[in-house]
Amino acid sequence: GETYPIHWNWRGIVSNIKLELWYKVAAGVQWWTITSNTPNDGSHYFTVPYYISDSCGIKITSNVDANCYALSEVFKIVRPTIKVIYPNGGEDLIEGEDMEIIWDWNGNFSNVMLQYSIDEGSNWQTITTNTSNDGSYHWTIPSGIWLTCLVKVINTTDIDCYDMGDASFNILDATIDVKRPSLGDTFYIKRKHPIYWQWTGGFPTVRIMYSTNGGGSWQNVISSAPNNGYYIWTCDTIVSNNARIQVISNQNTGAFSVSDPFVIADTSSLTEPLRVLAPLQGDSFPVGGKCCITWHSINFASPNQVNLYYSIDGPPWIGIATVSNSQKRYEWTVPNYVTDNCRILVEDVNGTASDISESFSIVLQKIEVVSPTSVKEWVVGRKYYILWNWTGGFSNAVIDYSYNGGIDWVTIASPTSNDGAYEWTTPNTPSTQCLIRIRNYENVNVVTISDTFAIKPQSITISYPIASDSFIVGRKYYISWDYTGAFSSVNIEYSIDGGINWTSIVSSAANNQYYQWTIPNTPSNLTVIRVINSANLDVFGLSDTFSIVPQTITVTSPVLSDQWIIGRKYYITWLYTGGFSNVKIEYSYDNGSSWNTIKESTSNSRSYEWTIPNTPSDDCFVRVLNHDNLSVCDTSELFRIPLQTIELTSPKTNDNLISGRKYYITWRWTGTFTYVDIQYSTDNGTNWSYIANNVTNNGNYEWSIPTANSESCFVKLINPQNPSVYDISEMFSILPQEITIT
Repeated sequence: GETYPIHWNWRGIVSNIKLELWYKVAAGVQWWTITSNTPNDGSHYFTVPYYISDSCGIKITSNVDANCYALSEVFKIVRPTIKVIYPNGGEDLIEGEDMEIIWDWNGNFSNVMLQYSIDEGSNWQTITTNTSNDGSYHWTIPSGIWLTCLVKVINTTDIDCYDMGDASFNILDATIDVKRPSLGDTFYIKRKHPIYWQWTGGFPTVRIMYSTNGGGSWQNVISSAPNNGYYIWTCDTIVSNNARIQVISNQNTGAFSVSDPFVIADTSSLTEPLRVLAPLQGDSFPVGGKCCITWHSINFASPNQVNLYYSIDGPPWIGIATVSNSQKRYEWTVPNYVTDNCRILVEDVNGTASDISESFSIVLQKIEVVSPTSVKEWVVGRKYYILWNWTGGFSNAVIDYSYNGGIDWVTIASPTSNDGAYEWTTPNTPSTQCLIRIRNYENVNVVTISDTFAIKPQSITISYPIASDSFIVGRKYYISWDYTGAFSSVNIEYSIDGGINWTSIVSSAANNQYYQWTIPNTPSNLTVIRVINSANLDVFGLSDTFSIVPQTITVTSPVLSDQWIIGRKYYITWLYTGGFSNVKIEYSYDNGSSWNTIKESTSNSRSYEWTIPNTPSDDCFVRVLNHDNLSVCDTSELFRIPLQTIELTSPKTNDNLISGRKYYITWRWTGTFTYVDIQYSTDNGTNWSYIANNVTNNGNYEWSIPTANSESCFVKLINPQNPSVYDISEMFSILPQEITIT
């Protein structure tokens, strides 16, 4: 799943190559094509396929010659790795609560499956079949009591790639604690009384039951009520001196609570026209929570309504609402006052009757941070969930963090919905003294601070180049790296002096773990690569020290003792290392004292066809240079450029050519020239006459012999492009025509 570079060198002319991966499995050696055709430029990047094997290799083959190939050393393809961070053993988690599963990983895979076991791994149940492999997942803990639980994180593309916690953790029952009714309370038949309870864990509904015989038998109050901590019950039952209330989680019946014994009485003692039944002495309500006001009353004169008031530590009375007297109940949202002496006044709107409740308390809301905890280590740039519980009612929260133990605070969100969860991208403030603070947005006095936890810095680890590498100037090579945390871009630099000075390769390159680099002309044995988080320059990775070696050119033709003839065409050939597009080609005919340009710039194709100039010499060289870096060059071995030559082969000595007849002039030549001029002399070379000009140089010419009588004749052939190249025949005779009577 990860990507790696392949690098190679070559000799000769190979335009394109095929790349294959071989791997050994039980059935034998298998082959997988990386690419069937790619330019032979010395580097290629590929994503490793999912073929797990201890014996693998790369084969590189010329696409024009299957016998030209190379095999890499043997290597392994291994599975990616996953490491469960939390829960990792020993934690006590409560059913129904929110928690965060956290993991790290190595390798490149997009999604994971999450499972949990309640029997130490014998059986597994699914949390989610597919979630992003981003290192965290928000999980609601299932119901039940299990002391041998594990979480497992699985690569969805390879189920054998997984990890589970190092040891088991505990899932504990949610808890319920009935607060009202309590010992000494009296509920009246057919009257409304609130039942209050507190709880830990998470479950949406409860079942409420009552007993009039101390718990010997139970009857339903309601089979499913919202788990909001209160329920107003119309006490429709018989009298009892040993009544009980039981509140049970509908998600897990093992989570329940039974109240203290209380009294259920008839209404004979309710002689007042109006009596407040709740709240009662000892009740305590958080700001923003619900206080259930209930009362007994007669029917009042029209409009049969009551006014509800509250007081803080005595008068004045502050209005709550005017409501119908027939409802005998009101759910009051507790105001933002903290007191141990709050009372409720219920009054007939006509002023005929009123009553004041017993004194009760209003307390601040409470917030409890569930995550992070002291065992958490969060990595800069990754996303994690801040989780919290609360009591009381408030709509919005403020979340802050500190990286210095609470000396300074930085706002994460203000406001954010008070829903118990916030996904936070961890900032670039690595520290072992981090804290989360959550506040009520409407009341800054309602605040809590998490355990101290750690934010770990991001890290970058360069995997290539390595210490044994030699990169050739002008060639392309891949830089590759791994990282922790999350950041979108990197800066890449190199140093040729062991890290004293740095030069930029690229800024703000995508953080995709590799970059193709064209090697600059800076040969050095002390080269180092540095990859830097663009958003945090303090986070970087350094490569091993490696070498940048210069480009080379090796002229392979001409070679020692070659004779290249003027006017003919020959191939100059060369090999090279490194990458450069064009070469300059020169030659010398004075043993290297001076140089003449053959071609100022031509493609670096390893060959060039050269027409030999008219510079005959025994001391010739050819030189091929990198056009963009003339210090990279090579000179051929010594060779010769001999003169062009013409050798007349006819006429010859003792030839007698008869005037008026036709004879062939024949010749051989060296070099390349298209035409010849042909002359003759009948006076031993003192004077010359043209036979023909610009005759095709094909080695023969049919000549009609002129009228002459001479024993001192010659024929001369001349290269008209280079008149110094010529030849004169042997002496011959031209005889006059004659007639002989026989």
